[in-house]
Amino acid sequence: MTDNREYWLPITRKHSPVRAIASRRRRRATDQVLVAELHDGRWASTNIQLGSTTQVTALTLGMALNRQVKRLYEVDTSPQTLVFTSLFETETEGKVLEGDIVVTWRISDPVAAVTTPKFDHLGDIRSAAEDLLRAIALNADVESVSDLSNKADQALAPMKRLPNGVISWGDAATQFRLTGMGTLHRHSVESIRRARIVDREQRELDRERINFYSDVIKSGRISLLALMLSNEKEQVQKVLDYIQLHEIPLGSSVLDGQDPVRHAIGQIMSTADDFELQQMRSSLLRTWQSQHQDDALGILRDALGSGTYDKHQSQQ
Repeated sequence: MTDNREYWLPITRKHSPVRAIASRRRRRATDQVLVAELHDGRWASTNIQLGSTTQVTALTLGMALNRQVKRLYEVDTSPQTLVFTSLFETETEGKVLEGDIVVTWRISDPVAAVTTPKFDHLGDIRSAAEDLLRAIALNADVESVSDLSNKADQALAPMKRLPNGVISWGDAATQFRLTGMGTLHRHSVESIRRARIVDREQRELDRERINFYSDVIKSGRISLLALMLSNEKEQVQKVLDYIQLHEIPLGSSVLDGQDPVRHAIGQIMSTADDFELQQMRSSLLRTWQSQHQDDALGILRDALGSGTYDKHQSQQ
């Protein structure tokens, strides 16, 4: 049986290690790789030849029978498809090429896919593909657009890894067409390119931020994390999702009135509007429900209780 959480990559949590591993052994060739976090901190996989940015051991049925498996995930490494359309500038003034690009991608490191914090993998693939195609399109012969597709397909054919090694992409198919004279001027194309650069830089900042939060979470300093979130309310959802995905224990310190967690939540709630209040309560409930279902409402009542919430309501 699998849980109902939504993972950002094709990953499914398995709650019966013995059954899952035994079923996997009966199947032959498969793109489904089982990845296990063991109680001693090691990682194990049914395919140790695939990726592995960490020290990984072979996953066996005996590990499950001996209760060595702490968590078990099934990672789908089958090919996936990304389809997008982009505009490319040419050296001919006023002429712009529009390209339809189909890119194949797949998880190349199952263990890293489970342990790596969420990042915009589709955006990173698109940016990398556009960087390669931009130079090709710039020097293209606009009178022979069909030749451009052949060159582009060859350039995007090899499977390449994203910088973090989690995903490989390539094996692309492209189709270009001329948008016409004067439909877009050079300054318009430049504006589009700058917007894409800004968007890429913002994604990089978001990735660095969530990586930093992840380090704080792994260190166990949840109170410090809450204080940082009080000044960056828009990151609450991302961090809560990470806590939920990896089942980070929050402990009972939230019930301590002097704890920074309570103080930080109060600061967040005091500046939130009604919609944000509802979203935060729902997020917190989902986060704690799987671990402390019986205490979830009590924790929420204490953390988001009448003192903070009623004060906010009186200010409306």
